[in-house]
Amino acid sequence: MDYKALNGICEEYAQKAVEWRRDLHRHPEPAWTEFRTTAFLAKTLEEAGVPVLMGKQVVCPEYAMGYPEESVIKAAMERAVEQGADPSYVQRTEGYTGLCAVIDTGREGPVVAIRMDIDSNDVEENRTDAHRPQKEGFASCNAGAMHACGHDGHAVIGLITALSLYRIREQLQGKVKVIFQPAEEGVRGALSVCKSGILDDVDFVLGGHIAETSDGSLQVCTNTGGYLATDKFDVTFKGEASHAGGSPEKGRNALLAAALATLGMQTQVQDGRGMGRCNVGLLTAGAGRNVIPAQATLKAETRGSTSEIAQDIYRHAMDSIEGAAKMYGCTYEVTKMGGAASAQSDESLRQVVEQVVRDSLGMEPDTVRQDLGGSEDFTYMMRTVQEHGGKAMHMFLGTRRWGSAHNEWFDFGEDVLVFSAKIFASCALRLAGRTE
Repeated sequence: MDYKALNGICEEYAQKAVEWRRDLHRHPEPAWTEFRTTAFLAKTLEEAGVPVLMGKQVVCPEYAMGYPEESVIKAAMERAVEQGADPSYVQRTEGYTGLCAVIDTGREGPVVAIRMDIDSNDVEENRTDAHRPQKEGFASCNAGAMHACGHDGHAVIGLITALSLYRIREQLQGKVKVIFQPAEEGVRGALSVCKSGILDDVDFVLGGHIAETSDGSLQVCTNTGGYLATDKFDVTFKGEASHAGGSPEKGRNALLAAALATLGMQTQVQDGRGMGRCNVGLLTAGAGRNVIPAQATLKAETRGSTSEIAQDIYRHAMDSIEGAAKMYGCTYEVTKMGGAASAQSDESLRQVVEQVVRDSLGMEPDTVRQDLGGSEDFTYMMRTVQEHGGKAMHMFLGTRRWGSAHNEWFDFGEDVLVFSAKIFASCALRLAGRTE
C-alpha cells in the first residue's frame, strides 16, 4: 500500500482545508437545514469529478426525526442561496440535506463507507477577541447557530478524504462511499440515512469525532465506547380549560397530567442489567393563574447503556404518560424527535485501523479505553452494517481544543483536518486496495 503517496495528496489540500473549514464555521446550519453546506460539498466534489447522491437518495423522509416545519425549511433554503450556495444544488436536495460521495471502481471488491456529520449547534458564538474565530473573522454570521462540536471540521475531513481517494481510484477495488450525514445533533439524522438503503451493501463502516488531547497533540483513539442508546420525544397533553374558581370541575388539567407523567417517568429507570436515564428538560403549560390549563408540552429523553435497557425505559415512560393522561381526562400525542442505539466497534476492524495508523502515519495509536458517556447516532449505522455481517468502528480524533463541546468558546486545532483525512483515506486504501 502506497500510503506515502496518498498522504502527499491529502497534504495538497492543507491550505484549502483551513479555508473550507472557516467558511463552514462562518455559515453554521442546524439539523435538517444544512443546505448551504450540502450544496458546497456536492459542488466541490462534482467539479472534481466525484459522483454524489443527494436528497431522497441519501435520506428516507419517513424516518427524518425532528424534521422542521415547511416554513423553516423554505427559509433555510432561501438563506443558503443568499449566502452563496448554488441554487441548482439547493434544489437537488429536495428539501433533505446530506449527501454521499460514491467512488465506484467498477471492479469486484468490498464496499467501504466513511461517515461525517455536518450540522451545527443551537449556540450563540462568543463575540470577544479572546475567541479566535471572532478575532480572525470567521465567527458565525447566523444568529443562534454555531459549529460548537467540530462538525465543520468533520465535513472538511470527509471532503479531503473523498477527493484524495478519487485521485487514486485506480488503486482501489469495489466502492468507497463518503456519507455526509445531516442532523446528528439531537440524534435525528442517522436512522433516516440507514433506512434509505445506502448502507445495505456496505462491508466496512468507519466514523470519528474530533476530541481533545491532554497536551494538544495530534492523536487517534481507537478504543472508544460507552454510547448510550436513547429516545428523544415531545409530548403534548390536551385537556379542557375552565374557570379555576367558579367551575374547576368542568376543566381537564393538562398541566397536572404532564406533571404526574414527569414524576412517574423518573421512578422507572432502575435496571439491574446496566445504567438507565430519564430526563424531562422542559415543561410548559397554562394560560393564566385562574384558568385550568388546557394544554401542556414536555420535552424528554430516555437513555440506557444498551438498546434493550433503553427500549424498556422508553416503554415505561409511555405507560406513565398514558396513565397520567387517563387520570386527568386528557388526550396526548407523542412525537419522536431523535434516537440512537448502543453499539460496539468490531475488534478485528479496530486492529486493522491501528496497524494502518502505524504504517501510514508512523505513530502509535492511543488504545486506552475512552467512553463517550452520551449518545451518538452513528451507532445506527454501525448496527445496520453489523446486522448484515459487516464490520464497524468509531474513533476519536485528538487535537488541541478551546472550550468544551456545545460551548460558545469552542474551537479546535485545524491541523487535525489533514491528519484525520490521512487516517480515513489510508484505512479505505487498506480495506479496498487492489491486491492484483
